[in-house]
Amino acid sequence: MLVLLDSANCPIATSARPWDRLMARVRASRLDSDLAGEALPDSTVALALRAQLLVSERTRRDLAEGARRLLATAIQTPAAGRSLAPALGRSPVPAIGRSPASPAGQSPAHGARGPQMPAARRPRVPICPDRVRESAEEFEELIRRLLADGPVAARGVALASALLRDGGGPLYHRASADDVRARLREAVTALDPLTG
Repeated sequence: MLVLLDSANCPIATSARPWDRLMARVRASRLDSDLAGEALPDSTVALALRAQLLVSERTRRDLAEGARRLLATAIQTPAAGRSLAPALGRSPVPAIGRSPASPAGQSPAHGARGPQMPAARRPRVPICPDRVRESAEEFEELIRRLLADGPVAARGVALASALLRDGGGPLYHRASADDVRARLREAVTALDPLTG
């Protein structure tokens, strides 16, 4: 059951059909852009479904982990002018589920202790490590807010997701003129359900 606002801003109850759920998944990127902008989460069924997913504990935890990996990669990356390949070849966080006794290259997915999590994924797009390092304080605040108990606004999660996942954005594309610190602060502020 979803509660939406009609054209007179009166709440109306509606239910989501399987088709609505499918379309919310297919149009996730567009819906995230709308939510990061001025779209209200309770204006359409698709936006309401996407907003519910964005504010879920799992999505917030996944974004926080992505931000941590990005920050760890930037810290481990050599100074400017050197190749990112060696730093990106190593996972910035320990591989999940891989025991020290596992031989290199062997998947421990079904080891003696049962099924385990796959290894953490490496970033596929090289980052601008200096921009990430310069914004370390803001990254830490974003991570803290994403993992905090209590409700968050979908707009803040959408802004954080867009920043972390946009390969053409300022974290990955040197030509982008966007200010990483300002974008992170905007996302943190927008996570507050009273202001977001």
